[in-house]
Amino acid sequence: MASYWDMTQEQREALQVHRDRAGISYDLSAALEYNPGSGRNEEDIKRVLAIHEGERDEEDWVWLVEFVDGERGLYIGGCDYTGWDCRSSLTLFPFEGWEAQVRSEWPTWRSTPVDAVVATLRAGLEAPDAD
Repeated sequence: MASYWDMTQEQREALQVHRDRAGISYDLSAALEYNPGSGRNEEDIKRVLAIHEGERDEEDWVWLVEFVDGERGLYIGGCDYTGWDCRSSLTLFPFEGWEAQVRSEWPTWRSTPVDAVVATLRAGLEAPDAD
């Protein structure tokens, strides 16, 4: 994917339409832009299935996504107080076993207990539009 600033206005508008349809938030978009190591980008995402909202320098974000090729995945990532473009991380895990992965990756010192994170994600998956 080309840098946003290298895109034409038409390309930027098309990207925003895709973001809106797929449910890609600013945080997921920035996380993918500044952490390209997952091998996927936001154009690969068909839709966001569920999300646990993080907080800069405090708590990681967790996204369950469906890709345009039909695969699903789990992203866990976070950033420092300055944002995604400074110190940040993002890891893509397989969808299968997502709950166990979240439980193993979630530090016990986080302000939100892991059971609450898992419950939020499950609720998102069970929502009518999440299939």
